[in-house]
Amino acid sequence: MLSLTRPKFFVPVHGEYRMLVKHAEMAHSLGIPPENTVIINNGDVIELAEDSIGVTGQVPSGIELVDNSGIVRDNVLKERQQLADDGVMTVSAAVSSTGQLLAEPVVELRGVVTSVEGPLLRSLIARLIEKTLDRWDEFVETNGQGRRVDWASLRAEIETSILRLMRRELRANSLVIFLLQPLELPEVGPEPEEAPAATTSRYRRRRSTAVLAD
Repeated sequence: MLSLTRPKFFVPVHGEYRMLVKHAEMAHSLGIPPENTVIINNGDVIELAEDSIGVTGQVPSGIELVDNSGIVRDNVLKERQQLADDGVMTVSAAVSSTGQLLAEPVVELRGVVTSVEGPLLRSLIARLIEKTLDRWDEFVETNGQGRRVDWASLRAEIETSILRLMRRELRANSLVIFLLQPLELPEVGPEPEEAPAATTSRYRRRRSTAVLAD
């Protein structure tokens, strides 16, 4: 076919990569210059001009998984696989604007196989959060308008620490979701002064002494 058509440009499109290379070499042996030959991958965009040919970009290609909401992206597929293999642990914690853990964290396990008792796991996570909160100044920024807490960085740091704890203590690679509830504590002001005792008015309503006549 190459001998009959004598193409100016040539793009092999059939077979594995090694087959494409061999096909291109055969085209070179029949007089098609190597610079006029392009070996492409799935999704490559070819730009063809009068005197040149080349790859100029990429488009989505290959196998795409689709559910009712659309295309399932790689990160979503990875999370689904992780849920199926190792389950998920959800941790909820309330932290004050001054860096105090206000209550014991709430821990929920779904699909996680572990011999660690619930109270012990909650205690380990609480100590881990408190240890992170000991570095509170690292998550507080000071600017002209006052102090601002970087809650996003604090949440990411605690979530990463919990993930390491899971791998170390539970020997599991479960998906970890950490829910951080920041709470603003009211400022404590001076105690209000005692209200004066109620006084009784001098003027009292007189009781009527009128008697109805027979």
